[in-house]
Amino acid sequence: SVTVGEQTFELTAMEFRLLKIFLMSPKKLLSKAQLTDKLYQFDDEKESNVVEVYVTHLRKKLGKTAIETRRGQGYIFHGLVQ
Repeated sequence: SVTVGEQTFELTAMEFRLLKIFLMSPKKLLSKAQLTDKLYQFDDEKESNVVEVYVTHLRKKLGKTAIETRRGQGYIFHGLVQ
């Protein structure tokens, strides 16, 4: 789970892994390929739309402005809004 202000959100394991990646690179543009590589272990089969799915899940829980999409480039994490 993650707490923003006084609200607590339950996260799946994959949502938590993605959030951790974003927290380690705040305000940095991360491509879909970079995120996919960091989300999966070497032997895991990579699904093509997993990043989009989990970014959508995180936005629903953390707020629409937490993660910015740069079309054709990737995503930028702007932080957790209280």
